Amino acid sequence: MSNHRISPASWKKRRTAPCSWQQPGLAVRVIPSELVIQAADLPADVVHFGGAGEAPTNLMGGHADTYSSTMQSVVPHVNDGRAKALAVLAPARFALLPDIQSSGEVGVSGVELEGWVAIFALGGMEEDLANRVNADLAVAMATDRMQEQLAQTYAIAGSLSSAKFTEIYVRDLQIWQDLATERGIGQ
Repeated sequence: MSNHRISPASWKKRRTAPCSWQQPGLAVRVIPSELVIQAADLPADVVHFGGAGEAPTNLMGGHADTYSSTMQSVVPHVNDGRAKALAVLAPARFALLPDIQSSGEVGVSGVELEGWVAIFALGGMEEDLANRVNADLAVAMATDRMQEQLAQTYAIAGSLSSAKFTEIYVRDLQIWQDLATERGIGQ
């Protein structure tokens, strides 16, 4: 893993053509890349693939300049030297990968989305039941075994209430919708 510092300004100066920014599939996976390209005003051609296997293969084969994805899918390639981590898309460094700089450290703001995996229930679920399920899940996620399994995949369990997660979910959906409109995604 590299601690080499990058900056959007230096990247733009070195490039004579837009970089090829690889994306595994469509949907929410495109959002982080599009946010970085927009926030840093980078010249980039986003290339969408049908699945998670094609994008890293193109990067490691020298057919692409960059690739962004989840920690779980890219860290094995970084650890074995086939890919180089340039930055974690967050305001601060990620605790499980402290040697990799954050986008905030290199001056790119506006990409502060948190990756999340959630469990959803029917919209009409009673609040008491939702809170009990949430509490049971929090207990399960806090076990040593679960923490070890999460750390092996470079993930950290959250501890949000249903109400707080709903707030984040609604916020993220609005960010995605606004970005899709501004960048012409899906049109």
